[in-house]
Amino acid sequence: MSLNRGFTLLEVLVAVVVLAIGLLGLAKLQTFGLHTNHSAHLRTQATLLSYDITDRMRANRAITPPIDCSSLSTDTTPKQCEWNDTTVENCSLAEMAQYEVATWCDQIASRLPKGTGKVYLAKDGDEEDDEDSDKDSDKDSDKDSDKDSDKDSDKDSDKDSEVYTVEIQWI
Repeated sequence: MSLNRGFTLLEVLVAVVVLAIGLLGLAKLQTFGLHTNHSAHLRTQATLLSYDITDRMRANRAITPPIDCSSLSTDTTPKQCEWNDTTVENCSLAEMAQYEVATWCDQIASRLPKGTGKVYLAKDGDEEDDEDSDKDSDKDSDKDSDKDSDKDSDKDSDKDSEVYTVEIQWI
């Protein structure tokens, strides 16, 4: 009576094929994870850059849309503004605005592959939907309010609360 011990060549071959398929699946999963992580990183950079330009626009009212990084002239470099603690020296507000926009566009180009950015006034149609819903809720809550005073206060707040769209693209 002889007992066969060990594995046959066919069993080993099947085990190697199953192991190879498993390792290929693991490699594909790792590649997908790296791609997703890189995409999330680029989206985070774009979000930070959009916050950056809105903060710059709040700090310097001379920065006014439309801003289009793809149409900025690369021939003329904006004047370098010198910071002294909390004040800017040797720059007017307009020169500082040009410097801020050029710096923002340079940051987009350096942080995102073939990145470009735009800032423009939101379309009127987009704002009207929000205003209509606000007007309906105002009618329900303040039926007895003075309409003339509401219109005056809306006009004053519209000057300081324009809605802008920040668009950042990359490949």
